[in-house]
Amino acid sequence: MRGRLTAMLLRACTGTGPDSASGEQYRVIKTGVSSITLRRYGISEAVAYVADAKLQVIEWTADPHVPHGDLNAAREAAQRTADAGLQLAGYGSYYRCGEPTVSPPFEQVLETAEALGAPSVRVFAGRKQSTQAPPTYWKTVTRDLERVAALASDAGRPVSVEFMDHTLNDCPNGWKQLLATGNFTDLTTYWQPTAATEEMHRIDVVNELIKHIGNIHVFVWDHGVRVPLARGAREWLRVIELLADDTRREHCLLLQLVEKDRPENFMRDAETLRDIVSQVRV
Repeated sequence: MRGRLTAMLLRACTGTGPDSASGEQYRVIKTGVSSITLRRYGISEAVAYVADAKLQVIEWTADPHVPHGDLNAAREAAQRTADAGLQLAGYGSYYRCGEPTVSPPFEQVLETAEALGAPSVRVFAGRKQSTQAPPTYWKTVTRDLERVAALASDAGRPVSVEFMDHTLNDCPNGWKQLLATGNFTDLTTYWQPTAATEEMHRIDVVNELIKHIGNIHVFVWDHGVRVPLARGAREWLRVIELLADDTRREHCLLLQLVEKDRPENFMRDAETLRDIVSQVRV
C-alpha cells in the first residue's frame, strides 16, 4: 500500500496520467500559478520565476500578459512555457457572459486561447450576485454561456466558469442553477475561497462542487488581507485531499493573490504549496 501510495504521489507531482502498465486511472494534481500573480514582470521573467519555484503549470491571464486578441503575446507565452519545461493550465480570460459592454467578442478570446494552446478558457458568469439577479438576467447570462461553451467545446478548449463573488457562480446553488438553466456538456467550475465564508463552510462547498471542479486558485485571506499560504495550510491540505480523491479530471492548483505581490513571497508560497501536496494521503 505504501509503495502504491508513493507511486500515486509521484504521478500527482509530475503530472503524469494513467498507469501505463495497468491502465488504471490515477489522480493528477499539478502545482502552478495564475500569471496575474506575477503581473509586475514580463512573460520571460514570469516563466523564470515559475521554473525557479519548481511549479509545473501556468494559467496565462489576459491581464496583463496575454491580452484578448494579442496573438503574438499568446504565441510567445506558449513558446516560453514549453521551452522551460512547463505546461499550460488554461487561458484566464475576462469574458463576462451576458455583459457585452464590458467584454471583448468571445471569438477574439477563443482565437487567443488557440494561439496560446490553452487546454481551457476561463469566463465569468455575469457580474451580479446569484441571489440578487432577476430571472431575465439569469436567462441572458445562461444563453451567452451556452453559446461560448459550445464554441469553445468545438475548438477543443472547454470553458470553465470562475467561482467568485459578484457573479452568478458565487455559491453551489448558483452553480446548480446555471447547470439547470442551460444545456452544457463539458462545463466545469473553478474554485477559490471567498472571504465571506468560514473554513468549515468552504470545505462543505468543495464537497458539494467536487464533481465539477477543474482548476483552483490558491491563496489565503485574513479579513480581506493577503497573508502567507502557510497560515491556511491545514485548510488547503483538506481541500487537496478531497481533490485527490476525484479521478474525473486533472486539477491545477494555481497560486494567486500573493502577499504584497513580492517575488520572495511568491517563492515562499510556492514552497508551501509543494509541501502541502506532498502530504496528501489516500
